[in-house]
Amino acid sequence: MTTIAAAPILWRAVDPSVSVGTRDGSYAGFVDHRGHRFVATDQVGSVIGTFESERDAQASLEPEAVERALERRAAREKLLAAVTALAAVATAALAIVGMLTLLS
Repeated sequence: MTTIAAAPILWRAVDPSVSVGTRDGSYAGFVDHRGHRFVATDQVGSVIGTFESERDAQASLEPEAVERALERRAAREKLLAAVTALAAVATAALAIVGMLTLLS
């Protein structure tokens, strides 16, 4: 199978603290310089991450990097859901123990 490489993102500074990226004429995201960090936001407005250099923030918006970031986010959300469910079960168990203590 042949893989066609995506066109590179072209970056343009629209403000001293903001660079906007386009790929094949379509919006690809932007990088915002905040203090000593750079925040990368993708084409749908999701923050991809915060980086120490503008180049690292820009690289995070390349298709492969975005895919990895989305996979990591999904894994975190799955873990958070499991922890939340465990906390709900523990809370219910404590409530039952409390009610049984009051009844005895």
